[in-house]
Amino acid sequence: MGNERIIGSIFCQENSIAINEIIEDIKKAGEVCIIEIRHDTKEGSFEPHPDFYMHGLEVISTCMTIDEGGYFDSTLEQWKELLKLTIDYGTQYIMIGLGQAETEQGKELIQYAKERNVKVIIGVHSQKTPSAIAIITTLLKIREAGADIAKVAYIANKPKDVIEVMKASLYNLGIPKIMIAMGKFGKFWRAVNLIHPWNCWGMFASIKEATAPGQLSVKDIKDILKILK
Repeated sequence: MGNERIIGSIFCQENSIAINEIIEDIKKAGEVCIIEIRHDTKEGSFEPHPDFYMHGLEVISTCMTIDEGGYFDSTLEQWKELLKLTIDYGTQYIMIGLGQAETEQGKELIQYAKERNVKVIIGVHSQKTPSAIAIITTLLKIREAGADIAKVAYIANKPKDVIEVMKASLYNLGIPKIMIAMGKFGKFWRAVNLIHPWNCWGMFASIKEATAPGQLSVKDIKDILKILK
C-alpha cells in the first residue's frame, strides 16, 4: 500500500474560533494528519492566526488567486505578504500556483519559505485534461520553478482523461507529486492514486464543504482504501 496521506481541506471561516474547533475535532478523530487551510474565500481573503498552527497537525497554507481558480483578488504583493505571515506563524507547507511561482513576488516567497524549511507545493489547475506527455511536461516546469512537491489538477470530462492522469502519475519526477482528476469521472482516482503503483504524495478531501469539483470526503476516501486493502 502507499502512504495514504489524506489532506483535510477547509475554507477559513469568519473567526479563528470556528476553524480551530474544526481542527480540534479532526485531531481527536485521528482521520487526517495534514490540514489545508484555504485563505481565499468567497467573502474575500482571511488573515492567518497563530492558533491555526498549534494543534499538532501539519498545515498547508493556500491562497489561490482568481486566475488559478481561487477567490483571492487583491495584489500579488498582498498575496505574498499573507502567505509569508503563515510561514512566520509556523505552517509546514505553502501551496501556490505555477503562474504565481514565476512572478517576482512568487520567487521571493519561495525563497522566503525555503530559508525557513517550509515546503513549497506548486500546482496547476485546468478545466481540461491534456495528454500524459503534456502533463509530464507541466510537472517538469513545476519542478524547475522550485517546487518541493508538484501538484496538477485537471477536470476529467471523460474516462479517458483519468487514464491520461494515471499514466502521467507513473513518471518518476524526482520529487513527490499530487495528481488529481477532478469531476465525477475522477472521484475513484482520488483514493486509488494513494496506493501502489502510483503512490502519490497525498490527496485532498473535504471536511465539510467540498473545495474542488468531485472532491470526496475524508470518510469516503478512507472507506475506499479499506475496501482496496
